[in-house]
Amino acid sequence: MAMTRRSRKILAIVSSLVIPGLGQIAIQKRTAIGLVLFTVGVLIWIATAGVPGSLYICAVVHLWSAVDAAIYTRKKKGTGKGSQAKATSKSKKKRH
Repeated sequence: MAMTRRSRKILAIVSSLVIPGLGQIAIQKRTAIGLVLFTVGVLIWIATAGVPGSLYICAVVHLWSAVDAAIYTRKKKGTGKGSQAKATSKSKKKRH
């Protein structure tokens, strides 16, 4: 069964809540931002180990990762500036 766009987004959000960056890397194929979120999460977790209230600090990173996974929308192919210029020049050629 193929996953719909909505189910992929939900899976990315849930996996990013569990491990920051996992949804970006595994589901959305955004390795760079996923590694950044994971690294920040690990560094904050290590830096705040044993500090009272550190759970709240770590939760912020998990939520940040989940929100990033939720608001991300993949750009459609052929929607850049170059493709618009090509489409415009093709339509002008057809008119003449």
